[in-house]
Amino acid sequence: MNWIAITLSILFAMAYTSTAPDAVNVSEWPTFSLPINVKPLTNVKKYALNNVHAPETNIITPNHFYSLTEDGAIKEIDDLGQSKTVCTVGGRPLGGAYAPKESTSTTTILYVAEITKGLLRVTLSHLPSTPPTITLASFTNPSTNLPILYADDVTISPQGIVYFTDATNLPVPLLPHSVSKRDTLGTSIKDGIRGLKSGSILSYDPFKKVTRVVKGGVWFANGIAVEGGGRYLLVCETFGARVLKVQIEEERFGETE
Repeated sequence: MNWIAITLSILFAMAYTSTAPDAVNVSEWPTFSLPINVKPLTNVKKYALNNVHAPETNIITPNHFYSLTEDGAIKEIDDLGQSKTVCTVGGRPLGGAYAPKESTSTTTILYVAEITKGLLRVTLSHLPSTPPTITLASFTNPSTNLPILYADDVTISPQGIVYFTDATNLPVPLLPHSVSKRDTLGTSIKDGIRGLKSGSILSYDPFKKVTRVVKGGVWFANGIAVEGGGRYLLVCETFGARVLKVQIEEERFGETE
């Protein structure tokens, strides 16, 4: 039995036996079956085969294609698959999104979840000799008044509000013998093993400069997407084995199904 199998065994055993007050109840897990009609993708083309290391998220704007990589870079990839570094945010950027309401004909605004810094606002200028600028948009989880410890994914509503996930309240340590790479996988496994719902869904209003908690108590809040009209979010709760539908219109803000 390899270490992955051992880890999974511990994970499920502890989830069933945990007696912590806010521990998950695995009877809440949904039942599902594998799809029977699985078709391979066709007409797939590989891009940027060189110099793009472990990309986590791709961001597509009207005129540009960016990729967030493990070495803390934002890479721009052209139609031929050639890449160049347009900005270095450092650390480990995980999720990111394009902000059309804040962008102009000469600047592209991106919001990036850097795992230990929080939510970053990145301004990429398309004017010659104008360097990018990076500002820290949101770095504190209002539910705890503590720093965001695992900024994960980002989406932006048509109204321009930024929504992002803070996956867990566990800090993400450096990998052994590394001065920059973080143990994202190991931290997520620990979060699954302990069986506590400590993740959060947060919103950031760039016009008012305000961060709000949309929903707490998520068992590893991971991928996030906003509905086309900006009415609700779909959020992957990794260890809950489900996708949450979270209302974001003011009269139902935070309601979940």
